[in-house]
Amino acid sequence: MHTIEFDNEVEELLENVAHSQGLEIDAVIKNAVAEYVEDILDALAGEAALEELEKGEDDTISFDDWKKQHYGVAN
Repeated sequence: MHTIEFDNEVEELLENVAHSQGLEIDAVIKNAVAEYVEDILDALAGEAALEELEKGEDDTISFDDWKKQHYGVAN
């Protein structure tokens, strides 16, 4: 369990968002933190994929090559 103290402005914003969404403030905070963590993990995964691509450690093919493989056409 964690405790977070917000300044009055943020607290008011949280109350407004919670009210507009029909949620408790705790639910708004939990949702926001979960989305933030997911965004960070997505960014890290993207950075790792880009690093693999730049090192040539990736099996990426162009969309035209994919179409050739699956449909026998280039465009």
